[in-house]
Amino acid sequence: MKLLPTRHVNCIPPIGPALRAYGEIIPSAESAAHWVWMWPRLIGWERTINWLFARVFDLPRKACWNLWGIDSTGFPVVAETNVDQQQTLKDPFRNLLSAEQLWFNKQTLNTQELREQWQRFMAEQGRSGFPPAATSNFGLLIGQSAYERAVERALAQHEAAGSPLPALIPLVSLHRVDFSLSAEAEKNWLFLQKVAGPSRVLPRGINATLGVKGLRIHCWSPASIAQSSRGWLPSRGMLMY
Repeated sequence: MKLLPTRHVNCIPPIGPALRAYGEIIPSAESAAHWVWMWPRLIGWERTINWLFARVFDLPRKACWNLWGIDSTGFPVVAETNVDQQQTLKDPFRNLLSAEQLWFNKQTLNTQELREQWQRFMAEQGRSGFPPAATSNFGLLIGQSAYERAVERALAQHEAAGSPLPALIPLVSLHRVDFSLSAEAEKNWLFLQKVAGPSRVLPRGINATLGVKGLRIHCWSPASIAQSSRGWLPSRGMLMY
């Protein structure tokens, strides 16, 4: 399994120096989604990602953000943000597993459906709470029309390639270098790899450090993935599929 490289972004925080509390920041799921939306290179993907649309799900006791994008070769990417604020992260894979099982039954991700959802989001993005997708990747420098042409080219490549299923990126806000998962999360992780394939499931950690020079955002692959070319090393002695 190819690991995604560690990535960093430096930016100016949206609060004045007098109100800042310096140190490590564990972002909310919403903040993490906004960071990756504005700087998709944080994911560490080897090709440029253009975001298509964002989805917000109101789950029990929390909201969940899914970011849908497509890279310059037409390969789709889905990132979902979670927060690890306790000793054990309950399950960052549950929602992606439900979606993947639905896609797995189809074996493809319909290109026209992607295009229609992208166009709806473009028409309604003022109500989404996210900046326009064209502003990602410093899109203000290339303009809306260049962004739209890039997406249309990528969608055409996606269709020509047989409408492949997306890579799945569970993105977890945490202060450690690794995830501490519940038994249910480990079970779903193994099953997600079995259904989707280990090369298409790429967990990432994300946090930030606020210092006198500004905000530095960090995004990395968890240590347990780096220790094994096969993927996740379960902490409770579970067997890999």
